[in-house]
Parts: sequence; structure tokens; C-alpha cells
Amino acid sequence: MLNSDCGDKMDFFNVGFVLCALNFNFDWLPDYALKLIGAGFMAGGVRELALYYGDDRFGRHRKGIVLLALISAAGTALTLFLHFGMISADTGNILCTAAGFAGGGTVIAGQWLILRQLMEDRTLVNDPSLLRRLGAAWKRYAVFAGISLIAEAVGRFAVTDSIPHLASGLILVPARVIMYICAIDMGAAFNRCRMDFNKIHPAEE
Repeated sequence: MLNSDCGDKMDFFNVGFVLCALNFNFDWLPDYALKLIGAGFMAGGVRELALYYGDDRFGRHRKGIVLLALISAAGTALTLFLHFGMISADTGNILCTAAGFAGGGTVIAGQWLILRQLMEDRTLVNDPSLLRRLGAAWKRYAVFAGISLIAEAVGRFAVTDSIPHLASGLILVPARVIMYICAIDMGAAFNRCRMDFNKIHPAEE
């Protein structure tokens, strides 16, 4: 049974998707802190939709959100340990790269699973093309996010001034800039879906 008495819906998902999508350098604190905050918003989004539907059909995504939160918490701790000299630079580089790559990959996989489920629901929006545009915007983001993750990982372990190291640097900068643009575009597309959703499913006063 659908429940309209739950305020604006999809707000937390909208914010969470954008925060989780902002990949920074693997050894930067914001890369993990924003994902940790974004995971919290995503968990709130699951609860929002559970209130709307009157059941927990999106509950299956909680495990992925918890995994992202754990990776992000670990990455946050590692960057602080590295900053304060509690672990060596070489060890920190390896661990932060593993956490950054795992966190970025978890975001891409988790967002795709959630978006696929959202796009299968015909009651979400009045204009289904909004969901298709959101899916297309996310796919563009995912391509460049994946390229930037791989390029940074290669650059961190390739021999300095080697061809793989130089190539990764040349690829990383434009891929990451385009990824940020795509993340903003995805957030705007999600917001249009959210506005249409709330227009046809207004909260009761």
C-alpha cells in the first residue's frame, strides 16, 4: 500500500547519489568523507521509499550501502593515519589505493542496481523519459568514473616517468574533469525525476 504522508521523497537519494559520485585522489580525505556522508543519505533514501511503498522492497540495497560506508570509514582513517605519519607513505599509498578503488567501484555497482530498480517502477514519474535520461546520464558518469579510477591506480604503481605512468596522468585529468561534469548532470537529471515524483505523489498536509 502506497503511503503519501511521508514528506518529499527521493531527496536523500538525490543528494546521496551526487556525494558518492565525487571521486577525488585516493589519498585525499574528502574522497572518503563525502562517500561516507553520501552512504548515510543513501540509507535515508531507502527508508524514504520504504515509507512511500509501505514495504521494504529497496531493503536489498542496504548491504551495498553498509559496505560503502565501511570502506569509506576505513579510507577516512587511513588518510588521517597517513597525514599524521602513523603509517609509512608506501603502505599508505597501497592501502589508500585499494580503499579508493574499492569505494569507487562499490558506488558504480550500487548506483546501477538502485537505478535499474527505480527505472522498472512505472509509478515513480509521470514522464518516463525522465528516468531514461537519468539512466543515460548515469552511464556517462560511470564510464568516466571507471576510467579515472583505473588511470589513478595505474599511475600510483607504475614506475615514475615510464610510459604507463605518463599515459595515466594524461588520461586521468580530462577523465576526472568530464566525470565531475557528468556527476553534476546526473544530479540534475535525478532532481528532475524527484520533482516529477513529488508532483504526482504530493505529501498529505
